[in-house]
Amino acid sequence: MVFYQDSSLLIRSMEPRDAQVLTDGERAQGWDADIGKFQKRLRDQAQGLCVSLAAEVDGGLYMAFDAVRIQTLVGAENVVGDRTSWTLRDLQDAFAAMPEGSTVLSFDTSRSAISGSLLRYAAGAYVDREAGTCSFDDPSFRSMLEFIQTFPTDDEVNKETAGLGDAWDALIEEARARQRKGLQLLEELTYLSLDRLAYWDALWGGRCAFVGYPVEDGSVGSMFRPGGPQLGISSSCGNKEAAWEFVRTVMTNLSDSQSVIPLERDAYEVKKNTAMTVKTILDINYVTNEELTAPPLTEERVREFEEFFNSIDKICIWDISLMNLIHEICDPYFAGAKDLDETIRLLQNRVGLYLSEQM
Repeated sequence: MVFYQDSSLLIRSMEPRDAQVLTDGERAQGWDADIGKFQKRLRDQAQGLCVSLAAEVDGGLYMAFDAVRIQTLVGAENVVGDRTSWTLRDLQDAFAAMPEGSTVLSFDTSRSAISGSLLRYAAGAYVDREAGTCSFDDPSFRSMLEFIQTFPTDDEVNKETAGLGDAWDALIEEARARQRKGLQLLEELTYLSLDRLAYWDALWGGRCAFVGYPVEDGSVGSMFRPGGPQLGISSSCGNKEAAWEFVRTVMTNLSDSQSVIPLERDAYEVKKNTAMTVKTILDINYVTNEELTAPPLTEERVREFEEFFNSIDKICIWDISLMNLIHEICDPYFAGAKDLDETIRLLQNRVGLYLSEQM
């Protein structure tokens, strides 16, 4: 499965031939490498026990990271439905049924804040790198820009939150209060993992749905974010042997932080067992020292999460130059300084030129 591809970078599932390529690469660096560890990853992947990712950079193969996070939009299952994909029209229909005074996301989400996530996620569907063309004049992309325009500006958000001061806790509590009242449709998460699933289920009335960002092609609306160490060695490095030793040392000490999903089976099983046996602390009363907790995850809930995890086919790695160009063109529209037709025309012309130059 391919998770990301551009002119120089390809991130995909590990393949049988990779085991020998990676082993040869380690041996070339002077290590007494054993192909068995890569073959074990491939066997575990074939049995559905882990996901193993490999990255090719300009045709060279690299192992890049040992854990992932999930970036997605979540909401109450009884409001957004038990699904992992929806269109922009589905989202708008769900929001139209919300009580008066509701917001799509947290009340302090500005137009500039949400545009980053939505444009990054949507852009890939309108770019054909192999052909060097783009289709930002598609009606669905126009609708996406119009939807982003409905969010408040930074100035409007600042006025709305002025009474809360700079206290982060006050902003969080206000957002949570609105969620409990059913006045918020979704929340954007950049770190959804098994560790915190019980927390998000409790916050959204018992079960949250991993509905994701709106897509028009029926694909899953969520993506992976690389977790743990993400390291590379520059071609101009003065001491490649020492650099490789450092990278190898870091990458062989697997991630053990919260809110990541290990890609190695044994490490994942430890987190899974904890999630199924240990209560999740939701809040603490520091006067009485009483804890408000959520029960451990059930076997069924873990299975649902794993099915969702295995269905994700995108990764949060972007062509920064391309995204900067898209924002440069779209930001004046979001600020009210340029109309939609002109914005679409500029996107088609300038992004199309950029893509053709990359071929």
